[in-house]
Amino acid sequence: MGKNSGVPWADHSWGPWRGCHRDSDGCDNCYGERDMKRFGKDHSQVVKANDATFYAPLKWKEPARVFCCPWSDFWIEEADGSWRWRALQVIAQTPHLTYIIPTKRPERIIKVLYEDGALNWPGVGNLILPNVWHLVSVENQEATDKRVSELLRLREYGNWPVLGVSIEPQIERISIAGYLYKCPECGERPVGGNIMTLSAKWRFNGKRWEHYHGYPVGHIETVVDTQLDAVICGCESGKNRRPFNENWARLLRDECQAAGVPFYFKQSIQGGKLVKEPFLDGVQHLSLPWVQPGDLEEIG
Repeated sequence: MGKNSGVPWADHSWGPWRGCHRDSDGCDNCYGERDMKRFGKDHSQVVKANDATFYAPLKWKEPARVFCCPWSDFWIEEADGSWRWRALQVIAQTPHLTYIIPTKRPERIIKVLYEDGALNWPGVGNLILPNVWHLVSVENQEATDKRVSELLRLREYGNWPVLGVSIEPQIERISIAGYLYKCPECGERPVGGNIMTLSAKWRFNGKRWEHYHGYPVGHIETVVDTQLDAVICGCESGKNRRPFNENWARLLRDECQAAGVPFYFKQSIQGGKLVKEPFLDGVQHLSLPWVQPGDLEEIG
């Protein structure tokens, strides 16, 4: 597990620990559990990697994107304490690497970093780590509503560079319109429904979305803050994969394009086969934000 990641949007994979516990419907055909079983390992046991693997990023000298914990969850409870502290030290010492950290446990990010004080631990410091992308992994609307709301709470604690959502495996129609926008004046979100059929209080001006207060009389025009920085979408893989409808991807594509949010269509079933980075209506959608990691910046 290391250089030349099998994930198309990353250059390296890094697993400081392995093993996980099922959390929701998206875990039913877990690729990590499948892969670990093939290598004769027990996926239900969370185990720290050997030092060569744990500290491998310290040897990667070129700028690169690193997919974290492909066989686990970075925020899993078993890693609380010294494991995660040491992993955060590695991240802090390699600002030339961009760490992409998906999770199904976003409620634990604030608990670990702020309530338990991980960012004050020796070797990490009271810092925002500008080389970390936080992603939540979701599979249906229920998981989206729960996990994205928790992820966006990070905006209250500092200027984390990328907060995104990985909708994979997608097993039903999902709308993320209510999480792409938030009015900076009143805090209202356009929650519910396709972004193309929102109430008249929301209007796209050709470049950005606007929100109107006191509609229809005495309205105030306000530019809306974009909340999510990246959206990844893809079908399930493996022999037991569940059905996927490309209209689900079209809805997400349209919502992202209207918001100016990067959209990455990772994989789909076309002609009965799994296709990586497929064309959708004649176009490949491979947009992701690119963060240029620099010096660590202090909060506040």
